[in-house]
Amino acid sequence: MNGSSGYLLILVLFVASAGKCQSQDAYQPQYHCPPNFIRLGNSCYYFSTDMNSWHSAHFACRALNSQLAALETLWEDQTLRNYMNKPQFAPLNRWVGGIYNWSRRQWTWGSSASDMSYSGFLTPQFPRSSRWHCLFLSPVINYRWNHDLCTQFMHYLCEAPLIRIPDPNEIVVAVNTNL
Repeated sequence: MNGSSGYLLILVLFVASAGKCQSQDAYQPQYHCPPNFIRLGNSCYYFSTDMNSWHSAHFACRALNSQLAALETLWEDQTLRNYMNKPQFAPLNRWVGGIYNWSRRQWTWGSSASDMSYSGFLTPQFPRSSRWHCLFLSPVINYRWNHDLCTQFMHYLCEAPLIRIPDPNEIVVAVNTNL
């Protein structure tokens, strides 16, 4: 590299980094949802138009790079209930990610196998008659939690994280190591 091209490279990097420093303060990260998902709070949700068993719904969500929704807080549960209770929304049962672990007598989230720390049931629910019970949101009880055999066919609700839109001022530097 001769002297003038080295000087030019340093000047370009200096100008680029100065612009980046100024814009970092002004840039607010922006996010969007995958196609056919809607944003509610800090998550994206897909309301299926087809019906599946709980297990098939689990894999249908995975095919969309998501999971059956895990309603882990009262806020998330209420936000979804408020959305689904709108008049224009069809009153449909929808599978979500909860499954009953019969051997442990505990409700868990199917995607992570973690125990539920929040429960949206009206009363505690521990199915005695069947080993294969899964969680769904029921419009009959204002989308409160209910459970049924996992083999039943219902619509389902997938959840995906927000996707960050890259900062247009971010600079990607390629380094040539073949010098």
